[in-house]
Amino acid sequence: MNEFYIFEDIEYHEKIPVKHFIAAIEESWGHWHNEIEVLFVLSGTLQITVEESRYDLNTGDIILINSNRIHSIKSEGNLTFVLQFVPELIYQIYGKDQTYYFNLNTAVSELNKETADKLKSVLARIGIEYSRMRDGYKFFLWSYFYEFVGCLFRYCDYKAQTSDPKMSEDLKKVTAIINHINKHFKEDLSLETIAEAVNMNVMALSKFFRKKTGLSILFYLKMVRINHAKQLLESSDAPVIEIAQECGFYSLPTFYRAFNEIVGISPKEYKKTRKSHAFKDHIQLVQGYLMVDSVNEYALLHKYL
Repeated sequence: MNEFYIFEDIEYHEKIPVKHFIAAIEESWGHWHNEIEVLFVLSGTLQITVEESRYDLNTGDIILINSNRIHSIKSEGNLTFVLQFVPELIYQIYGKDQTYYFNLNTAVSELNKETADKLKSVLARIGIEYSRMRDGYKFFLWSYFYEFVGCLFRYCDYKAQTSDPKMSEDLKKVTAIINHINKHFKEDLSLETIAEAVNMNVMALSKFFRKKTGLSILFYLKMVRINHAKQLLESSDAPVIEIAQECGFYSLPTFYRAFNEIVGISPKEYKKTRKSHAFKDHIQLVQGYLMVDSVNEYALLHKYL
């Protein structure tokens, strides 16, 4: 796993804390998030590292990554159905006193075929219903989602642990810091301005953030800015200097040094390389996931119904 990892603050396009999409996952740095994440490989292979364990998933495999577990992904070619949801949806039924951790990994577990097929079928129905968006589809999506969670409790091994209030408070603090950086990265941010925004002193802020994420705040800020620059280089024909300024860099040499540090090549080389891949309009890059919005890809789910 990488020597550093990042906290991912997942955004929802609708006011429903469940997200599902098909993605071509090239590489995702070590990261963690509050959401429970399910990956269902529709084609190709995935190499997934969760904490210190590595798993090789093939077409038809499912893995569940529990809340706040550090994980990274590599692949040379795949299409994967992704389901992400907040643990609070489980708390609505079971209460907040305990946190639930599920063991679902068909690449290594002895989950019987009937159960595995049932889980795949529910995930397929979620994806297909979403791709069609016929009248009433949101009600069907909710019913399928809760059916999937019910299957986790009924058919998969799981353990319940008493929730740690301190961990919850720490997560809120990390999220507040991340949210502030993500919202204001185009501005002239400093340790002092970030600390003031989250009501912490500079020393406590730096120590806390590094302990919880493995990164310095300024390095994380640099990563956020460079990730935004990568998106602009892929989608815009604006001069590099304008892209640098749009991302919070007001010195071109500083931008070039930061880009090379994070990406390994210059911005111009990156733009040339990405153009040669000719990304299609229906693909969107998010945290190493190339999100695919095409009926053709969702057709891969039909065989699991």
